[in-house]
Amino acid sequence: MRVGAGLLFLPVLWCASAHADGTVDDARKHFVEGVQRFQEGDFEGARAAFGRAEAEHHSAVIVYNLARTEERLAHPQAAIDHYEAYLAEGGDTAEYGPAAALAIAQIKGRSPRVRIETDPPGARIFVDGTPIAEASPTTLLVTVGHHHVVVEGDGWRGQTDVDAVETTQIASVSIARPPLPPKADVPPTLPTKTAPPAAPDDFVFGVHFILVPYQFGHAKSQTNSTAGLASGGMLDLGYAITEKTELFFRAIGAVGSEGNPLTSIGSMGIAFSVRALPSLWIGAGFLGGRATIHEVVQDNATYRYDTDYVFSPQLEVSYAVLTTRYGQWLFSALPAYFVTTGTGDNNCLYVPLAFGLRGF
Repeated sequence: MRVGAGLLFLPVLWCASAHADGTVDDARKHFVEGVQRFQEGDFEGARAAFGRAEAEHHSAVIVYNLARTEERLAHPQAAIDHYEAYLAEGGDTAEYGPAAALAIAQIKGRSPRVRIETDPPGARIFVDGTPIAEASPTTLLVTVGHHHVVVEGDGWRGQTDVDAVETTQIASVSIARPPLPPKADVPPTLPTKTAPPAAPDDFVFGVHFILVPYQFGHAKSQTNSTAGLASGGMLDLGYAITEKTELFFRAIGAVGSEGNPLTSIGSMGIAFSVRALPSLWIGAGFLGGRATIHEVVQDNATYRYDTDYVFSPQLEVSYAVLTTRYGQWLFSALPAYFVTTGTGDNNCLYVPLAFGLRGF
């Protein structure tokens, strides 16, 4: 028979027309393997080998051999699809066109038809475990006998059996998506509350780096004044009276380069802070201390600026640039004033600008 003989001699015909490159060489090896397996009766192996050959390098000859293999595997619809693809590519001049046309007529004449519909449409179809190229709905050829049909949609799966006996009638299969299970009664949930910002609790502390602009005023013994900048640190130790109110012992120390040997500013006392907003603190303190500059030369004269030990009221405005579970990183402005006693010492306005951690 022309069809069977064609398969035996196709390797020679196809290989002669292929270009010699790596891809074609691989395809040729798979093709030869497919022919060998076909001749040995291993049609599943032949189909796999021909499929690999087609993936490496398309050829109408490979498509024809796939059709022959599917026919031997009793997959009439797949065989018809490959035969028709071969004829569509080769046309009337295809070398095995007459054999392909005869095979199509014979398969259609002996194969029943099954109409497969699904609700919703567009499901993937498997007949006896073999995938079908077209999605539902579709009509396809099967062999006479009992068949198991499986359909798969998005999120659902259905199956049924069908007997195909009459070649003159179309057996119908209709599979609907199973109904969704009823939703379980879910009690209403309370709206989620936003977690409150971190708040102080019991012991609190603060460690800050400070820059201190200062201005010394006149004393009775002199008419000069001076200003400058010192740097140092500030320490707070205290207790959270409430989540929004803190009471501290506060100590401030700073030094500057003005004078001989230097400028010194130091104060300590009681202070409190009130949380006006989640990131804003305001407060005040009642401190005591001293600010001194030794041997400052001004206008060819040497002066000393000294506040003596006096009270120093202080204000506070702090803004939290970062809030964590362990506290807040604050930028603070704390203007304060060393008052004069009227005995000849200077007054001094100083404004610690602080950045540091207030821990909860």
